[in-house]
Amino acid sequence: MQEIAHNMGVNPRTLYTWCNRHQELDGAIRSGRAMSVECIENALFRAAVGDWYEETEVTETDAGGGVRTRRTRVRKAPSVSAQIFYLKNRAGYRDNPSPRPEDAAAGTPDDPLSAALDEVARGLEDGRNGA
Repeated sequence: MQEIAHNMGVNPRTLYTWCNRHQELDGAIRSGRAMSVECIENALFRAAVGDWYEETEVTETDAGGGVRTRRTRVRKAPSVSAQIFYLKNRAGYRDNPSPRPEDAAAGTPDDPLSAALDEVARGLEDGRNGA
């Protein structure tokens, strides 16, 4: 809102007052924000899955000024960073998932491998598993 107010040449408080008084203005600003977020989401998705774009190469063919145009479709490789960002924000993925509350209370690890390793360690402490 500060940027919009600055571009309009008014104080941000004035813009907030106008939005409170004029629902059409408020709706237009909200709609514009939603459209910009949607554009960025679409660009992020295209970066995550890879995208096609067209390159145009213009070359002169002779001394007489003839021009040849060649268009090529090029595939941009998917971005792993964009994939990670997208999954973290849209699918709930985490770098370090926190343990579930019921597992934390019971002292049970979050993943099966850690649980199996803890079981083996407990067996070694108790003198089982050939130790």
